[in-house]
Amino acid sequence: MATKSTERAAFRALSDATPDDWRIIEQAESDYRNAHGPARGLLRMLASLERDEPLGVPVNLYTHCLQTATRVLEAGLDDEMVVMALFHDLPEAFSDNHHGVVAAHMLAPWLSERRSWILAHHVEFQAYHFANHPTRDLNERDR
Repeated sequence: MATKSTERAAFRALSDATPDDWRIIEQAESDYRNAHGPARGLLRMLASLERDEPLGVPVNLYTHCLQTATRVLEAGLDDEMVVMALFHDLPEAFSDNHHGVVAAHMLAPWLSERRSWILAHHVEFQAYHFANHPTRDLNERDR
């Protein structure tokens, strides 16, 4: 793990930053990302849901995400699909029914375009499993 630097840029306005200020900033950002990178941040966010109440269903989002990723892993699918499955519903903790689009944007730098598309359309595909829901269209995904 990188050591924490106490060196700070000296500017008061970003437009006044010197090359040395930028060196300090870039090093600090690099150190931070190495210690707290995106995967660690996403895992921390997921872990924060462990004690949350279920959203009216038998399991909470934390358990659901773990179950989904486990099923994908046990089905022998690739690592990209396992990651996608693990984090697919994470945005439900802070989003509405656009959580698939939010998940696709969050994971886009590490997913193929095809897998990002699947996540972005997660809600429409999910509708198929709400066949007995009084207001959902079972075939929403066909559009």
